[in-house]
Amino acid sequence: MSKHEQNTSRESFTTQRFETWLDSLDDANGSAVQRFLAVPAHQAAINNAPGSRDAHHGWQGGYREHLRQTFVHVHALYELWEQMGVQQQLPPDEHFTESDALTVMFLHDIEKPFIYDIDETGNVRRLMTMTKQERKAFRAEVIGKYGFVITPSMQNALQFVEGVRDEDYVPGKRADWPLAALCHAADNLSARGLYAYRGEI
Repeated sequence: MSKHEQNTSRESFTTQRFETWLDSLDDANGSAVQRFLAVPAHQAAINNAPGSRDAHHGWQGGYREHLRQTFVHVHALYELWEQMGVQQQLPPDEHFTESDALTVMFLHDIEKPFIYDIDETGNVRRLMTMTKQERKAFRAEVIGKYGFVITPSMQNALQFVEGVRDEDYVPGKRADWPLAALCHAADNLSARGLYAYRGEI
């Protein structure tokens, strides 16, 4: 039984805490996550940050609750696809593990806790401004500095986790691979379906 299966057998996966999901990452990326969170300023930022400025999870701790919800949806969708045998019909370079998907979700908005926080009155406060390119550069720096291992499928998912933008859409071609589709679904279900759900908070 895998580490993740042991964790989910002890409690319902829908109520698993943020840290429990991260502890279930038993590969190189699990170690990278722990190295990142070992920096006190990083842990504090993630614990305090809202999920967004005003679109979803706009409260203290909303960012980690949003991530926790995406982990829940990733697990449910991954299990469904496993039961359906989806990956058996994909080319090898599009195969992925549940850990790959959870890692993508951990990284997909990693810059947000350093852009927004919650002030003393409970309102969202902007700490700095980042362009889209600066956000990508920030994520790339985190990936490199803390030793995340990113497969081509994960890189594609990080690019398209928020969907395929008009400039990337080409009729008749698939810009986003299956992992990207699963991660986009998990992100969207949390941000648009559970935007007000406070979960473990």
